[in-house]
Order: sequence, then structure tokens, then C-alpha cells
Amino acid sequence: MFSLVLLGVKFLPLRKCITKYIIKANKYAPLIAIKIIRLSLFIKRKKDKCAFYAFQNSKLNLSGSTKFLCLFLSPNNFHTSLSFCLKNNAIMNIKNFPILSLVIVICLFAFKASGQEINCQVQVSARQVEGTDRSVFENLQKALYEFVNARKWTPYTYKLEERIEASILLTINEQISTEKFSGQLNLVLKRPVYKSNFNTTLLNYIDKDVVFTYVENEPLEFSDNSVDNNLTAIIAFYINIFLGLDGDSFSPLGGTPYFERAQAIVQSAQSTGEIGWRSYESQKNRYWLSENLSNPIYRKVRESIYQYHLQGLDNMYDNADIGRNAIAESVKLLSQANDEKPGSLLIQLILDAKRDELIQIFSEGAPNSRAEVANSLKEMDPANGSRYNQILSR
Repeated sequence: MFSLVLLGVKFLPLRKCITKYIIKANKYAPLIAIKIIRLSLFIKRKKDKCAFYAFQNSKLNLSGSTKFLCLFLSPNNFHTSLSFCLKNNAIMNIKNFPILSLVIVICLFAFKASGQEINCQVQVSARQVEGTDRSVFENLQKALYEFVNARKWTPYTYKLEERIEASILLTINEQISTEKFSGQLNLVLKRPVYKSNFNTTLLNYIDKDVVFTYVENEPLEFSDNSVDNNLTAIIAFYINIFLGLDGDSFSPLGGTPYFERAQAIVQSAQSTGEIGWRSYESQKNRYWLSENLSNPIYRKVRESIYQYHLQGLDNMYDNADIGRNAIAESVKLLSQANDEKPGSLLIQLILDAKRDELIQIFSEGAPNSRAEVANSLKEMDPANGSRYNQILSR
């Protein structure tokens, strides 16, 4: 028995040759069941990340004499994927296949590492602060940009066009002391839609509990084990939220590792005395956002993210009805979660991000489905109930 995951073979004749070699090498096996799983679902920039999320979260049955051949149909994220497979015993007995070993070694050197995970626009606005040299805020913006975009946030390799699109606007409203400021963060996370130039919004959120100390020209530092700088802790928290939501949109519960990291930051920040980190301060802060994303009670909410994006939006180009039906199912999941735990921060954030998009999507489709979706949305989001009537009036 052996199990093999071959990644990064893009050249079709070579891929066919390797597959033929494997089959020939095992012609005397009593059972040959080669399962070729096409996990690379995207032709555009997200296809390899989607493949990796799917592989990482899939449960592969390698029992008995099953032969497992998984071909990722492009080389992106090759180093990361191979490393993951090796760590999880997904590649075994490779020494018995010298030709295949050689191919993998060649692939390792052929595909070089590329950019970081995040492509984030960072802006600092301090129009309400007077009497301070503007260079302080300019330098803060540069430092934040480098902290977000140059830091390695995951062990995975992203090509430039695969990076997660986001924007962070830090608005400083008050200078409390020479080096201490308060303000708010506007956070937006985008995700590309398959076979389109459209980027859908995953998160559009304002955090008003931002108080921090900044010493000009001092490097912005962050440690996973402690919170020594409130600003970098807040930014790192939201970067992990970005990564987690992006992961959930490509694979069921694919963002779990990042939500766990965000929760760890919340726990480390409990002793800092800074606002925004504790449960009793507000029902809508970083504590509750992390809690909702990590609490099994809200599993259906996270499942709806996958249903909405990968099963829904990404199918709209090929078959609008199939895509729309999948999105209707995602609304049902949200509604079920809301019935179990009404008024959660997480559900409200999803509706804030998707409200206009949902109205547009269900301006067409079967009347019964449109009515059902509209009624569910009005129940979950009564403050905007009149807006969902647009679904029924079109």
C-alpha cells in the first residue's frame, strides 16, 4: 500500500507520464483505486488557495490497498502543500518511486516562493488632530503598511495575484498625550468571484475602540504570545479575521486556524486594560467578534459563508439559477442560526456586508424563492426590512 499526493505538475504530458508510471508500477496490486481529485477550482487568482484549503480540511480515506493520487492542476503554493502533506503522512514510501522522487525534487526548485498573503491598502487620517507634525502620521501610515503587507502571516505561499484584498483606514480623532492617540478603524475585506472581475465584500466593519501608543520611527512589533503594543495587537487580530473569513469562503470551516489565533490575541489582551477586548464593555467589540467566530453555536453561520461564496457566487457565471439557489440555502442557514441565537454580532456583520448584493441577486429568480429569502432577511434584519421589500417589488 502507498498513498501519494503529487502537487505542482502543470505540464500536461509530464502529468500523464507520471500517472501512467504509477499505474504500471502497481499493476500487480489486487486493487487499484486511483482517485483523482480536482481541487483547483479556480482559473483565476484564488484557485490554488482554494485547493489547499479544500485539501487541508478534507478527510482522506487511505485504508486498505487504496492508491491515492491527488493532482493539483497548477504549481502555485507547491512548497506549502508538499510540506503539509509530508507533515501529515500524505506522502509515503516515495523512495520506492525514484522517477517520481526526481520529479518532485525538480518541482521544488522550479517554483520559487512569492509575495505575502495580504494586499491591503492602509491609510491614516488625523484631520481632527491639531498641533502635531504631520510627519508623525505619515510615518505611522508607512509603518502600518509594512507591518500588514510585509509580514508573513501564514506558512503558505501566495502569488502576487492571489493575495487577499483588504483595506484598513485608521482615523485618529484625539491625541490623548504626546504619544498616545484614540480613534477608529474602518476594515473592509474583499473576495474575487469566479469568472468575473467582481470582488464581493466579506467584511465591512468599524471598530471604534482603538486607543494606542505610537513613538515615531520606532518599529511596530507584535508577538503571538503577549500583547505589548495595542495597535499591532488590534491589527494582527483583524488580519487573522481577514484570513479566517477568506478561508471559510473557500472551504467549510477553512478559517478555523486563524480564528483560533484571533481568539488567542483576545485572551492575551485581557490583562492590558485597553478597551475593546473584554466581554462586559460592549456586545459589539473584538471580544464578541472572536467569540462568535469560534463558538460552535454559530457553526451554521460559518457554513453559510462557504455556501454563499463557493457554492453560490462562484457558480453564477455558469448557471445563475444554481448559484442563486445555493445563496438562498445560505440565507436559510443564517436564519436557522438566528433562530437559535438572535441578534448576534456575526450575523449582523454578514448582513451589513451582503445586504445590497442580496437585493440585487434576488431581483431575479423564482417568485416563491424570492419571497422566502426576503421574509428571512426581514426577520433577521428588521431595521432594514423596508429595503428587502425591493426584492418583492422587482
